[in-house]
Amino acid sequence: MVKSDIIIGFILTMLGVAVILHAQSFPAIPGQEYGAAVFPVLIAGALAICGILLAFGAWRRRASLAAVDLEHSMAGITSAGWTKGLATIALVVGYCLFADRIGFIPAMAIVLMVGMLMLGVRWWVALLVSAATILVIYQLFVVLMRVPLPRGLLAPFL
Repeated sequence: MVKSDIIIGFILTMLGVAVILHAQSFPAIPGQEYGAAVFPVLIAGALAICGILLAFGAWRRRASLAAVDLEHSMAGITSAGWTKGLATIALVVGYCLFADRIGFIPAMAIVLMVGMLMLGVRWWVALLVSAATILVIYQLFVVLMRVPLPRGLLAPFL
């Protein structure tokens, strides 16, 4: 687990740096102090910092784990873990494929509800958190930043 955390931390850091470098080519928005690269750079910077923290923390734990019986401290990924991981990837791919057709709100509701239910969250908590998350994201992007999200089936109502 320590080696994998170091590798994943390194990959996340490199991904964050790559996005930051690519975002520098985004055009400036006329009449505004910030351009199209601001949010990608902020997110990628946070990703790179998290990658560094993950790798550094794993590197520090490496010495203390040497004395621990690794067979007992690091159980492998179970079949349920693999299923949940693959289902999460399927949900993201499904959102990408169907968001334009059915719209952001229903697609994200499905992704969030199924994801939380899969992790064992009670249905009413998943429903409330999904609704609140969708409302906040919609307000931030559509209302505040004027970024169009896919309307899909709800186009006549929005």
